[in-house]
Amino acid sequence: MLAGWIRIIRETLLILIQPANNNSLAAIGKRVIVSGLDQDYKGNAFKNMAELMAVSEFVTKNLAICMVCGNPAHYSQRLTQSGKRIEVGASDKYEARCRKCFKAE
Repeated sequence: MLAGWIRIIRETLLILIQPANNNSLAAIGKRVIVSGLDQDYKGNAFKNMAELMAVSEFVTKNLAICMVCGNPAHYSQRLTQSGKRIEVGASDKYEARCRKCFKAE
């Protein structure tokens, strides 16, 4: 049962993260709240997130804590070797890093 809900939520999110869809919802008075990463493990912007941020009235950017030095961190350091842009995982595959401690691949 839960797997079905997760699939529905995932498919809905993939539709909603298109900027045109969010603008349509906002135009009819719906409040749209989006959360996610704005960069990949190389520090390159995710296009849809950058476009969403550009058309948003309000943007709140929360930062993590660098796992090396404790400063505010807005990079995701990949800890594993993979050629894929997106590798699903948590602390076993990624670590929050500040600009100083981040090592771009």
